[in-house]
Amino acid sequence: MNPAELLTSGFRGAVVMVVGGHGDIGSAVCRQAIELGATVIAASRRSHDPDAVPHTAVQSVTLDITSTDSVRAALSFIERTHGRIDVLVNAAGSTATVPASDIHRLSDEVVDEVLASN
Repeated sequence: MNPAELLTSGFRGAVVMVVGGHGDIGSAVCRQAIELGATVIAASRRSHDPDAVPHTAVQSVTLDITSTDSVRAALSFIERTHGRIDVLVNAAGSTATVPASDIHRLSDEVVDEVLASN
């Protein structure tokens, strides 16, 4: 399905993968894609958490974007179950909230995780 068809068809029949689909922004994207008629796959490290699923029509797949093996496994699953991805939305990322006065509390591990996932 080409992009012009997606825009005129309201995403009917499109396979949409939302990386970070269980977060606030990703969940909103999932819900809107469903309303537009898409088949939606929410990829997230929290895919096992039933409270994090953004919509009952969303299929969840576990994906850690910082792990090549995890990315390969998720893509292999999607290829077997859907055959393709028409639209890919990246809403994944992480952050660490630290007041400026406590910036010294940021460890190398926290900084590395934030940089790897963003």
